[in-house]
Amino acid sequence: SREFGTTHFRGITNAAERLRSGPAPLPPVIGLIACLLVFAALLKSAQFPFHSWLPDTMETPTPVSALMHAGIINAGGILVIRMRALIELSHPAMLLLCVVGAFTALFASAVMLTQASVKRSLAFSTIAQMGFMMLECGLGAFHLALLHLVAHSLYKAWTFLSSGNAVLAAPLLPRHVPGLPRVLGGLLLAAALSLVAATALGVSVFDQPVLTGIFTLALAQLLWTATPNFLPGLGLGAAASLLYFALDRAAGLFIQPSRPVPNEAALPILGLFALAALLQTQLRKPAAEAIYIHARNGFYINTLANRLTTALWPVPPTKEQL
Repeated sequence: SREFGTTHFRGITNAAERLRSGPAPLPPVIGLIACLLVFAALLKSAQFPFHSWLPDTMETPTPVSALMHAGIINAGGILVIRMRALIELSHPAMLLLCVVGAFTALFASAVMLTQASVKRSLAFSTIAQMGFMMLECGLGAFHLALLHLVAHSLYKAWTFLSSGNAVLAAPLLPRHVPGLPRVLGGLLLAAALSLVAATALGVSVFDQPVLTGIFTLALAQLLWTATPNFLPGLGLGAAASLLYFALDRAAGLFIQPSRPVPNEAALPILGLFALAALLQTQLRKPAAEAIYIHARNGFYINTLANRLTTALWPVPPTKEQL
């Protein structure tokens, strides 16, 4: 209120737009406000290292879990998207979103793949999804972040409410590990499909090169794992590419896409995602087993967080414990 003269979102957004177009340098307090807003969003959306509370609440009833993961956890993302005009004024705030979001997405994805409990696996999936959404915001793709939030809400509500049926129906088949030639071929084919689909729908792949690159990696994984047959896999990949870039255009009707935000962390982040995709398929058994054990335990971050919480806020023993 002191800096902008109002506490209403629209008034703050208008003031931020005036600051962006004005010739005067920004007051340092604006950057501080933006960083504090980002920090609040990271806390609310269970980003590393503040994520441990989410998997530890998975003993709740399934409808409650569905509500938490389809709605409450999105509050941090909604805050960042709603205050995007202000947050974009601060380069450190955008960089914080990129770095923390990307690391959280990779970290939580690795842990998710090792969990025996379906609900804990879904919990780490939510953490990873929120991390990727924060990365989208940090890269300036706020329209894609909004689309991600809506899609994640629908997906998580369905998966939690149907998790029991999914366990019963899951086929116990050995996982096929593709060889390096198949992986490289899938990458080239995925890049071609992405380029053709983006061109056909009038989307420039250079608007968001990092996100387009990560989508291409995901598409390549779909191609080399979804089906052993070439033509069905090609059709599935083409449909996924067209759907992704069509939704990109549709989301831009609700939120005007921002220009790509210069970010020195962008290319290293894309490299980390590429390395993670390669290791997932090519990591040999002894090294994979060692990483699996640590990832199964969440790399022990939850244990350290619980010990710190207990030291700061001791919980008195119950009657049963006495």
